[in-house]
Amino acid sequence: MVDIIRFSIPFLVFIPFASMIIITKYILDNYDIIQEFLVYNKYYQYGLLFIILLLIYILCSFVLSGFVIWSYKPKLSYPYENISNRGERISFPENTIESIKRALNGGAQVVLIDIQLTKDKKVVLIRNEDLSSIGGNYSGKIKNLNYSELPKLVLTEKQKGLLQNSKIDEDQLQIPLLDEIFKEFPDIPFILNFVSDSTELVDIVNELIKEYDRESITIWGSFDHEKIGRYLFETNKKIPLFFSWSRIVRIVFYDFIGALPFININESVLISRNIKKYSFLKYKLNMHMNARGIPVFVFSNINDITNDINVLENIRKVRANGIIADDSRLLTEYLNSVIEKKRKERENHINKYTNSQSNIQNNKKMN
Repeated sequence: MVDIIRFSIPFLVFIPFASMIIITKYILDNYDIIQEFLVYNKYYQYGLLFIILLLIYILCSFVLSGFVIWSYKPKLSYPYENISNRGERISFPENTIESIKRALNGGAQVVLIDIQLTKDKKVVLIRNEDLSSIGGNYSGKIKNLNYSELPKLVLTEKQKGLLQNSKIDEDQLQIPLLDEIFKEFPDIPFILNFVSDSTELVDIVNELIKEYDRESITIWGSFDHEKIGRYLFETNKKIPLFFSWSRIVRIVFYDFIGALPFININESVLISRNIKKYSFLKYKLNMHMNARGIPVFVFSNINDITNDINVLENIRKVRANGIIADDSRLLTEYLNSVIEKKRKERENHINKYTNSQSNIQNNKKMN
């Protein structure tokens, strides 16, 4: 386990300095007693040595939090502020060509999708391993069924009432194949979440990515299977890998104990579930990830409430680099409003500076 650069709690920076002052004063005031103890009490020697080493560790951890001792290069050369969560799933079934089209039309720059392998070795887009999740009276696991046996997807009652779904072709409700997605969207970056722990799926997808020349516009990983993440990294190091949930928990722990600066990280992208549930995702941790060339993405939906303004503002406060949303159009409007607000603030600042300089010149002329 090679992973360890900084403390999340700011006040810890004062501990080593204060402790050193206290220890120094104590030694000066009790030099004779301490000298006797050091000569005749080996446990006292070990204790003092431990305290000194601990203080050095804390101090080094804090100092190194502003630096990166591991060499990393940013791997993502495309914009990723607006990320679609499995397509425009508010208005259409997720992980489909139609939902992805709607998300892109709404301003999404990257799309997160889920992939699995059928019995006849077809890579399909579907989130859950069991068919019961798609609605209807379906059952069985994807891996035990051939692609031809998979049912069509169904619209929710809310989706059926939308005007844009009044003339839907049944083919649009077919569970799509990954190579169909690559053909339909050749230049769109995708985040591939491996739902199952199949190494065979990894090998097949790797060949598809190479076939369609998508190594530079693909991110892959598995939220639930850490061992698949390790296999993905070993299979193709050119493709950026995102953290599994269990890896994120460990990274936060390393950060809390100050060990993160000393750890090598293979992943290239950190994706957090959401700010409310994972409030430990702090500004400084994000900044350290960015210093390593690792962007941070955060899901914006909480309890099926999408793009809540307070949630989006909290995401901005921790300086996440990308937001993963169910409704790309609403997220685009929010991001545009942020840009407009910054533009107005900049204009006001320039106007204030110009006016102050003008007043200074006028006062000089009057004098």
